[in-house]
Order: sequence, then structure tokens, then C-alpha cells
Amino acid sequence: MRVSSSRTVLLIDGKRSGRKAVKKGMTCENTYPGNDQTAKQVSCAI
Repeated sequence: MRVSSSRTVLLIDGKRSGRKAVKKGMTCENTYPGNDQTAKQVSCAI
């Protein structure tokens, strides 16, 4: 899965964030169409 800064919605604790806000140890749920595709949404919790 790939994460695009323009096409992927990234949420951390329900708030929109950038890719650099994702840290090691976070629990994330990903929505993507298939292998080697760009994710539509990534939701992470601290």
C-alpha cells in the first residue's frame, strides 16, 4: 500500500494530519483498493 499526501486522507485521533505525524507504535486502520495501490484513508490512534 502507498500513502499519498494529496490523495490519502490521514486521520490521527479523528483529526486530519500529515504523513510525518504517523509514528512507530501507533495503531492504524487502512482503507485501500488492493495490493500496491494508493490508500484512500488511514486512521491512526495513539
